[in-house]
Amino acid sequence: MTTRQPEQAPVIPPTAQQPGQAQPANYPPPPVYGQPPMPPQQPPRRRGMRPWQWIAIGIGALFLLIIIANSANGSSTTNGKLVSGGSTTSGSSAKPGTTVTNTHFAIGNQVLAGKWQVVVNSVQADQGTQYSPPKAGYVYMVVDITLKNVATTEQDLSSLLQFTLRDGTGQKYNDAYGAASATASPGGKVEAGALIRGQLTYEVPQSVHQFTLAFEPDPFGQGQVIWDLTM
Repeated sequence: MTTRQPEQAPVIPPTAQQPGQAQPANYPPPPVYGQPPMPPQQPPRRRGMRPWQWIAIGIGALFLLIIIANSANGSSTTNGKLVSGGSTTSGSSAKPGTTVTNTHFAIGNQVLAGKWQVVVNSVQADQGTQYSPPKAGYVYMVVDITLKNVATTEQDLSSLLQFTLRDGTGQKYNDAYGAASATASPGGKVEAGALIRGQLTYEVPQSVHQFTLAFEPDPFGQGQVIWDLTM
């Protein structure tokens, strides 16, 4: 009896690549997924000046030129026109209607200062009230004053910005409140040709009696008018 051998699959030899045949394609490796690469940073662009910045610089330069010009002009520290009210405290023989420079004025002098006509009516000491007495060794000084707007337009008045009280040593005194004889300080809007009257109140030492009161017609400019006051 003959044993039958299992059939084997024929072995096919590799086919030799013939000249002219296409080479097998070389595919790139698959991409690696993850965070994408950062693009190269560009240097920041330099921006030019914007129009409004040029305008602001121009306005600032203009104000600076105005300040320099005013400083160069050298306005007098005291410059007022005596309208009426007698002689000044500096012994000036100026007649009413003439401009007086570097002169201190007296109580009752009507003085033209800028767009204001100013007169100090009176000065008196005040002990205050039981609810608002001055501190020990001090007294309230009340200056009654009247101003007239001689301009053709409405003007603003600020007693805090435009009036300054000093004694003979140069010590400056701030506004005070509590005097019984004071009603209200002059201030606010004043129409053309109108009067405004009020009381300036300061707390001063009882031992000091000689003072100067300065009025600045323009609190942001140069020039002032000064009164000598005795209490």
